Amino acid sequence: MKVLFTFPRDFGCYPHIYEYCTILKKYGIECIYAGIDEGVYKTDMSPDRVPVFYVDRSGGDFSMYRQFARLIDEMKPDIVHNFFYRGCGLLPYLSRNRSARWIIDIRSVQLGVKPGRPWLLALKNMVLWFEANSYDGILVLTDTLKKKYRNSIKRVTRIPLGANKEKLFPPGRDKIRCEVRKDFNIPASAPVVLYTGAIHPWRGLPVLINAFLKVLHLHHGAYLLIVGGDQDPAIEEDLKEFVRRNGCSDRIKVTGYVPYFHVHKYYIAADIGVSY
Repeated sequence: MKVLFTFPRDFGCYPHIYEYCTILKKYGIECIYAGIDEGVYKTDMSPDRVPVFYVDRSGGDFSMYRQFARLIDEMKPDIVHNFFYRGCGLLPYLSRNRSARWIIDIRSVQLGVKPGRPWLLALKNMVLWFEANSYDGILVLTDTLKKKYRNSIKRVTRIPLGANKEKLFPPGRDKIRCEVRKDFNIPASAPVVLYTGAIHPWRGLPVLINAFLKVLHLHHGAYLLIVGGDQDPAIEEDLKEFVRRNGCSDRIKVTGYVPYFHVHKYYIAADIGVSY
């Protein structure tokens, strides 16, 4: 069986896509990924050996959709598994592949918009609903999402988010923990708080940093690791400048973007994880 995944980002950018591809390979399923080359994926950095094909976004979104459709026609997969992105509902119509089963994977929906424009939220979610129903099957992450699509024409299946326990508890875990802490000059016994994910302003990381500064008044030996980046380098610099202005660069470490297949060592090095 051959499964083709598409998403307009680099392979290794999102954990769920990476895990889908690499775990399915262990069951003898041929997995292929099509996305955008952002300079993140390096075959020599990962043991996954998942074939990766790139499309060009410079010609605009519709040109990108047509390139995705051409790849689908050339690869002739048994399943096309698309993680939702705006316009992906066009792919089943742009592609000539009528033998494949088309699956749309929806991880989230927009919950709010700027005040005074509730109609915009309703319109966006309506467009998403129509795009999803151009597929043979709809996968969702939560029961809340499943309820949102309960009136769909196609079958809706909930698949909860999991975790790769092997990567969180690998052989030599203690050695990995010590090496990461040494890289950041963090004592072996210090309590370390970890944030991983996007550092875009809407994640509100200054709130997290200010909260951590309050923690420091009670636990003087604590450290905060912020693992993540943004496509705009200025956003990362702004965050580092915020840390410097608060005089806590020695206790708050910002790593920048880390490909998913290297991120687990930071979980191993930390004691407490926080979500935005």
